[in-house]
Order: sequence, then structure tokens, then C-alpha cells
Amino acid sequence: MLLLGLLLIGGLPTATAVSLEYHRFENAVERNLVCTDGTPAGYYSKESESGSNTWYIHLQGRPWCYDYESCKKRADIDQVETTDPTTNFPTLEKFGIFDVLQQDNLIYVPDCSGDAWLGNTSRWGHNFRGRAIVHVLLQELPFQENSTVLLAGCSAGARGAMVHLDFLRPLLPPGISVRGVLDSPAWQDLPLHDPQQGTSLAEQTRLAYELFSPPISPWCQSAFANQTDTWKCLFAEYALPHVQEDYFLFSYLDDSFQLHTDLNTKPPFGPNQLTFARSLAARINHTIMAAAAAGKAVHAPACYGHGVIEHFDHFENVSAAGVTVAQLFVAWLSQPMANSTLSPHAIPKQAAVDRCTTFNCGRGCPAHSPSFVHKQEQERDREHEDEQQEEEEPSDDEEKEPRRVIKSTLPMWLLAVFSASGGLIVLTGSVSGYILYKRRQERAAFDKIYMPLTPLDGDDAPYWPNNSLQFSPTLEL
Repeated sequence: MLLLGLLLIGGLPTATAVSLEYHRFENAVERNLVCTDGTPAGYYSKESESGSNTWYIHLQGRPWCYDYESCKKRADIDQVETTDPTTNFPTLEKFGIFDVLQQDNLIYVPDCSGDAWLGNTSRWGHNFRGRAIVHVLLQELPFQENSTVLLAGCSAGARGAMVHLDFLRPLLPPGISVRGVLDSPAWQDLPLHDPQQGTSLAEQTRLAYELFSPPISPWCQSAFANQTDTWKCLFAEYALPHVQEDYFLFSYLDDSFQLHTDLNTKPPFGPNQLTFARSLAARINHTIMAAAAAGKAVHAPACYGHGVIEHFDHFENVSAAGVTVAQLFVAWLSQPMANSTLSPHAIPKQAAVDRCTTFNCGRGCPAHSPSFVHKQEQERDREHEDEQQEEEEPSDDEEKEPRRVIKSTLPMWLLAVFSASGGLIVLTGSVSGYILYKRRQERAAFDKIYMPLTPLDGDDAPYWPNNSLQFSPTLEL
């Protein structure tokens, strides 16, 4: 499709809205496919007009609940917001990744269960049926032979998709491929800056695990032999290395959701708060690179923000190391899946991660990102990068060929697109260890640099699945 080709070569079309129609689950109340208040749940969909066998299923992300007070608050919000979608919101317009995948089958599942898609229970007069909604939806969609299912979400939706990914295959017909698209799930186990200001994300997750009792994959469970640590399989920092299915991971290094939760304030930040923000960015970077080392595609701009794939503009324009989210996503989608049956060294690694080290210092941040934070530090950081590049430039005697600098052993994807007989073919290849280098005075756009993977040793080494472990997850609806 022409749209994919334009993305690959860097020419992005103007974002357009994609319209999806609402469908209510049949006999929803009888089957417990309901929202927190007991009203029927449903989903929005758009079938492919071109016969595509790719299904993009997006789980909406909204604040979850984890104890009586938070669940009462969430239920009160749902009660105020609840309207009948069949009459009030029969259609929904979506942007971002929906625009990029508009030729495919698209599903958007509104979050009305308050449980980050993990529960199938009721407490305190409220229903938490997110897990049942996901499982029944996947069992009832008309997948074709050799279909590809992309289970996706943003924030809480991504955390739910992360937990569900390794349980999907038994729900689907044979021969279906499963991949994940996880936008901003990478919570980090850090204490609150002021412990009196709320509940830490780690404690929220521990309480949610006790409340919703979701099934846990044995790959993750085996990593946490102590049952008191099983909640970590819902927490991205600990869980992501153990997810077996292939996935595309996005996270801003300066994640605004966790910063606001942990600091209980928004920018501008003081010195101590900036130190805390740097600690969070370092932890997120470690999570990102561990996923990349396991063969997953990762995109991490050094920006202050949260969520990108649904945004009408950010998905196609926010960049890390000169590569936009959409460009890396399309490159990943065109490649073979990372599979635990393959040697990790045989799996293509695709990573775009900013290397600057000050707060909100990325060159490809959203236009709304804070512009008031330590610009002098950012300029110093960029000048240091430029000095490093100057040191790598060959002398006049050496410069007989176009400049090429070996940056790392990480492959870089070279994408070529051409059209023939009305069809579009995307050719991909890799040249290990090389990137394009442009002269500073001629550089109008930033170089596309694929972040080298830092070797992880000892306790920091990424988890490699035991291929001899045979497991068919037991479904608990």
C-alpha cells in the first residue's frame, strides 16, 4: 500500500480521521461482558475494504482502580460519563496508528471496566470484567486463515495487552500470528518523592493483583519464585523481559504520567525533582534496552509526555534519534516476528533511542513539550554530541569516499520502495554497523542513528526464555 511506502521513505501524508462503528456484545449482561455499573460493553470496528488479513485491536487506556477508594472514584466517573454509544456515539473517529493502518481491520475497545483489562470479578457492587471482554472479543472476531493479530494499547491499555499477549494463541484459530503494540506501559518501581502524597505505582499494582487475580504466564512466574512477588508480572519494568510474543514498545524517557504520580506536580521542576526525573529516565532506558536486547522493536524519545499512537500528529512526527515512531513501526511490521524458538542473535533488532541526558532534551519532541527546562544544559549536551562527531570525521587526506562511521554492531534497516503494475513492494535489508553521516553545515534534518545496545551482564542480563519449556496457558474467564 502506498501509505506504507511513503512512511518508509520519510514522506508522511496529512493525517486523516478513520471512522469506526460501534457494536454491542450480544447477550452482554447474561455473559458478564459489562462495564463497572453493569451496563453492556461493546467495541468500535472498521473492516478492511481491501481484504487485509491484519487485525489491529486497541485497548483503551484510562486510570485503573486497585482498592475500595480508587474503585469507588472510578465507578463514580464511569457513572457520570456513561451514555448509550448505540444512540449517542454510534461512530468514533481515530487518528495516529489508525490512519497508518486504515487499510487493515481496526478494532477499538473502550475501557469501561476500570481494571486495565485484567479482571473478571465483582467487588463492592462494581463489575471488573476487562479480561472477559478481551477474551470473548478475540474468540468472536472473524479472523481469516494466516491472519496477523496486533494487540495494542496505550498506558493502562498497553499494560493489559502486555499481560494478555502470551495467552492469546489458545483463543485463536491455528496459524494466526500474534504481535503486540505497547505504548507507554513502562512503569518503574520507584518510591514517591513524598510518600504522604498518594500510592506508588508499584503498590497500586500489588493491590490490583490481589483484587483482580489475573492469570500469570509461567515464564514470568518462574522468574519470581516468591509468591509475594508475583504482582511484578503485571509491572512492566519486571514483566516485559518475560513476554514471549513479539512486540513494538514505545515510551517517552521522561514519562509525564509517572513523573506526575511520583512528584505530585508538573514542570517546571526544581533541582531535586530534576534529579528524580533523571533517575526515572535511566530506569526507563534500561527497560527499553533490555527489550531491544531480547529482539523487540523499541522507540524512546527523550521527551516529557505520555502516549503517542492515538495522537493525530505525534505518531507520524515525534522522533527519537531522527526516526519517527511511524517509520520504525512500519519497518518492524514488515519484518519477521521475534520468536523465542530462534536464537536471540538471529532476531533483527530495531531500536531508536535518544542519547541526550538532560530533561526533555530530545530533538524530536512533541510541539507541546515544555520549552522552559534547562535549555543551556540541552545545548551543552548537543554541543558535546557535535564534538564527538567532529572527532570522528576523517582528515582531508583520508576523505576519498563518502563519509561513513561505524557506530555500533546494531543493524540499520535500509528501506526501498517501488511500485510496479499497481502494486507496492517493500524491500528491506540490513547493513550491520553503518549509518549515514552528513556534514554539520549541510544537515537540515537529524541523522538517523540506531542506538547501540549496551551489553548487560550478571543480574542486569536480559531474560532469555527456556525453549524447552512447553506451555499452553489455561484460560480463566
